[in-house]
Amino acid sequence: MRDVEADVASALECNLNVMITGERGVGKTSMAHRIHRRGRRTAGRCVIARSPGLLDSVERIARVLADAGTIQVEDAERMSPAIQAQFLEFIERQSTGRAAIPGVRFITISDVNLFELARCEEFSEALFYRLNPIHLVIPPLRERPEDIPVLLRYYMSLPSYASLPCLTRAAWHRIVTYEWPGNVRELQSVAEALMSRGLGRLLDLDDLPPDLRAPA
Repeated sequence: MRDVEADVASALECNLNVMITGERGVGKTSMAHRIHRRGRRTAGRCVIARSPGLLDSVERIARVLADAGTIQVEDAERMSPAIQAQFLEFIERQSTGRAAIPGVRFITISDVNLFELARCEEFSEALFYRLNPIHLVIPPLRERPEDIPVLLRYYMSLPSYASLPCLTRAAWHRIVTYEWPGNVRELQSVAEALMSRGLGRLLDLDDLPPDLRAPA
């Protein structure tokens, strides 16, 4: 995550397009919003464009945003080859200053490895490189267990909760060694479940949600 944060810092200092990839639930959308809010386009809007009608959305949204905003591209892998070609042309017109609406930044979010799709000629290689001058790959929680306690404590300490519950060593061990298939999204749900059961008492294995009670 230190490498990811270094790339995020680079993204905040420039207006280059950004690609964010990783498994479902790792926090790609949150990171995209963070880059928009803290980057150079924070005064503009961040608008989502999804496939399959992505190109129509981009043309329409770009006219609204002018040169002050961000277009968050989702499901790019679902674009047809024809739409990919038109989207590439749209981006290249911007980069050469020939676009009627220059300066829009694209942040592309995908659950799949678009580079592998490009290598297999299932996605435009030229479009891939236009979209990922800065490429952030967010690792799943199971590959960074040291982050799990930090994130769990953060979600359990949000202002909507009165106090932070305590967990036994056994409960913490189960939480850290769990595979977290739903990643950060699942972790946040577990934090909410634990807070609802806390009520000022020590939480043990039996207090964990059913999926976490089974041995890792």
